[in-house]
Amino acid sequence: MSTNVSLTKEHPIEKSAKEFTYTHPKLGVTCRFINGDSFEFLRNCPPGSYDVVFTDIPYNVLIGYKGAEFDEDPFDVEELVKLAAKALKHNGIFITFCASTQLERLETILAQYFDGGVRDGVWIKTNPDPKRIGLTNAKENIVIAWRKGSTLHVRANHWNAVISPICSGNEPLKEFDPVEGKMVKVHGTQKPIEMLVRWINRLVSEEAHVLDLCAGTGAIGRACYHSGRHYTGIELNRHFFEQSVEAFGDKKYMELCRKRAKKAEMKHGDIMLKAIRRILINNKDISEKAATDEGWEEAQGLFKKLSGYKFLMHSGKTDIANLWALIAMALVFGIIAILMLKP
Repeated sequence: MSTNVSLTKEHPIEKSAKEFTYTHPKLGVTCRFINGDSFEFLRNCPPGSYDVVFTDIPYNVLIGYKGAEFDEDPFDVEELVKLAAKALKHNGIFITFCASTQLERLETILAQYFDGGVRDGVWIKTNPDPKRIGLTNAKENIVIAWRKGSTLHVRANHWNAVISPICSGNEPLKEFDPVEGKMVKVHGTQKPIEMLVRWINRLVSEEAHVLDLCAGTGAIGRACYHSGRHYTGIELNRHFFEQSVEAFGDKKYMELCRKRAKKAEMKHGDIMLKAIRRILINNKDISEKAATDEGWEEAQGLFKKLSGYKFLMHSGKTDIANLWALIAMALVFGIIAILMLKP
């Protein structure tokens, strides 16, 4: 059963619903949640259906570790990657968070199905949860794999790191635990919207369709929803699925997510990157040339001629500073032109 309505707390998800779709009223992108098995979904998925897989695999798989309850179901990562590669378009990319102990094996698996390259990145936490014993984990890993021809997605010369807080305050979805007698997090490893949007802006083209195979409580879905990317998320756990859907019915919570997503766009040159991508995508000549390594330098030259501005794809405050400088120059020339045209 599929539901496509604007949920509110007074209009909760029907208990029999297995699928829910929400459309952004302004951006027009769809956010679709499915309560089901990712492997079954992929086996029935037509080849080349999605642009990007962006997910957060269980951290126990590949290493035999038994972690939280949601990490204990049988999970064949190699089979998942194989099926996901088939569901992706010819220039698709695969992105997932993972544990440090999974990196080497996961990169080996991804290299079998993605011939463009495999790179790892890191999320550095500014406020990690302290541990009573041992070192506090202040980072998490992310792996990006792509095929030849998908350079437009990953050609940004950004750092392979994002520095941001963990999901805290009012952002983590919470529920009352009768045993502990207090509100607790629904999902212990919910990712923060700000961090997710910053990775999305760097790696995922606008209007792309993102597939999330381990949706959890829907954080990646909300990040895609507020950053203008179509999203389909699969989650086996019924409770997590219901929490994902009901979050969309909480206007106050969704406004908080929108603000976190907006905050992410103001950092590390993501606004400049977004503007550059829009020009690249809208200009057919540049898009076609930028799709190959051989044509990348020529594409940059075409971009310079088109925009009259140097090709900025690096990270940091320099992008924003140069943007303001460009605006200031335009204003100065505009004022001069007006004065010259005065009788």
